[in-house]
Amino acid sequence: MIPEIDRIFTTHTIHHGAYVHSLPRAAVQIDPVGPDDRWISMSVAKSVTSTLIGDYISEKIWRPFGMEADASWIVDKAGIERGGCCLSITLRDYARLGKFMDEGGRAGGVDVLADGWIHEAWRPQPSEPNKYTVGYGYYWQVRQDGGYEAVGAYGQSVTIYPEGHLVIAVNSASVDPHGIGLARWDLIAVNRGAVR
Repeated sequence: MIPEIDRIFTTHTIHHGAYVHSLPRAAVQIDPVGPDDRWISMSVAKSVTSTLIGDYISEKIWRPFGMEADASWIVDKAGIERGGCCLSITLRDYARLGKFMDEGGRAGGVDVLADGWIHEAWRPQPSEPNKYTVGYGYYWQVRQDGGYEAVGAYGQSVTIYPEGHLVIAVNSASVDPHGIGLARWDLIAVNRGAVR
């Protein structure tokens, strides 16, 4: 049981990320899976909800879904959470977040995500497939083996295989993202094979 507290997500200020505001409008080019896109997504979400996204997620997902621990998210000096990165979550809560997605985005008996959003999030957007993925959805990699995953810069990940309702959470702090990525891929394959 999670104790009642006012705010489960906390934020930590960093001093970069707001430079996009200072650029001339015509000079701003958006990378569809890059930091600009993520920053704009978070800015729009903050505008729509009129609150920090961490507070919104805390209210709509974190408490209702029964996450076991507080999470923290770094914000830039403009006060906007860093979309696509910088979210600190316990390993068990990474798995719970995967379960939330696998169960259709319901928390506390309420549909939190719009109808069809997960399907769209897991549909590859135009991108270059590689040896491991067929593309990239809404911040989710679409794996060639039927899974979907959110992968962090240091090897942490949440991988979901909807056909078997399997969620694999990996915590990592590697300084070698490529090396840990290959090892993580093997670890996920072994875990998936063990439950088949």
